[in-house]
Amino acid sequence: MVENDRGGQTAALRGRHRILRRLSGMAWLGLALILAAGAWQWWAFNWSGRLSLSQQISADEFQKGFSFGPVYIEEGLTGRYSVRATLPETPDGVWISRFEVRDASNLPVFGQDEVRLYGEHSFRPGMQDRILRQFSLDRETGYYYFHFKSENGVFSANQSAPPVVEFSVRQGVVHGLGLWLPFGCLLGLGLILASVSIWLRMQFAGLERDGSPSGDGERQPRISLPAEPQQARGGVSALGRRHDRLSEGRGRLR
Repeated sequence: MVENDRGGQTAALRGRHRILRRLSGMAWLGLALILAAGAWQWWAFNWSGRLSLSQQISADEFQKGFSFGPVYIEEGLTGRYSVRATLPETPDGVWISRFEVRDASNLPVFGQDEVRLYGEHSFRPGMQDRILRQFSLDRETGYYYFHFKSENGVFSANQSAPPVVEFSVRQGVVHGLGLWLPFGCLLGLGLILASVSIWLRMQFAGLERDGSPSGDGERQPRISLPAEPQQARGGVSALGRRHDRLSEGRGRLR
């Protein structure tokens, strides 16, 4: 009976370890899906679509005015442009740069009143920052330029050597429902799996504590020995006494 109890305890421990492994696997799968959602969003924003333009300019070119391009843009096709810049120092801490979209003849299509970047919204003077914007051209398909010109501020000597503005354009990017539906599905499923795994693990630990007299989460082994029947013990004693009496009687007869 002791062996049966030990076998049952071993089977219970194996079952416990199997359950814990499955719960851990569910939690890791949920975490992997959450990370996959973040990776999908990062890829969609930074690397989806095709790269149409990538250029950089110096501080002198930025202050004089520089046109990035030409870049071939299709009408109605969703794209994203990225601007990475180290901006000039300004007395009031606010810089203003003119940003225009020009056609193949270098004539403004969107003037500075329509497209204008202000430092207080996007960039900090004297430090490198980056913005990423989505756009869609409502003009006819063709070649276009993106013109930048600094209107205020002065670059320090150590900032004039390296490029101060890097500009890139990607077209045909993942956006809208194609971006957010996979992201939401991956994130939601990952959160559900991780939450359910943690909840089940807590419930399982609670059941173990309730069933353990020592409170350590594991049942202590119990060894039970069969009790000797009182009648059998009494019967053996009576037979022993009767055997002794018979032996004594035989000795007297002899």
